[in-house]
Amino acid sequence: IWRHTRPMEQGHCRVNYQIGSQLDNRTDALIAQVANRQGGVVGHKQLVGRGISPRSIQWRLEAGRLRRIYRGVYAVGHDAIPERGRLCAALI
Repeated sequence: IWRHTRPMEQGHCRVNYQIGSQLDNRTDALIAQVANRQGGVVGHKQLVGRGISPRSIQWRLEAGRLRRIYRGVYAVGHDAIPERGRLCAALI
């Protein structure tokens, strides 16, 4: 479910994503933080280890926010992964 939490301010719109009644913007920020250190990729075990549920991971896969590269390894947001990301993906 997509909903706006604030009106447009200076051309920006803050959008919160929900699964049921949980707000997911903190989860997305956590995923992005991990991925930024690893060339845009994250591991399933890394996400679960940080408290992200398998259901939430599956939802992100279905929504296209995570893209499966290898079993248990995901690109965040898109498939255009730099070489560093591919190397990290092989090690995860």
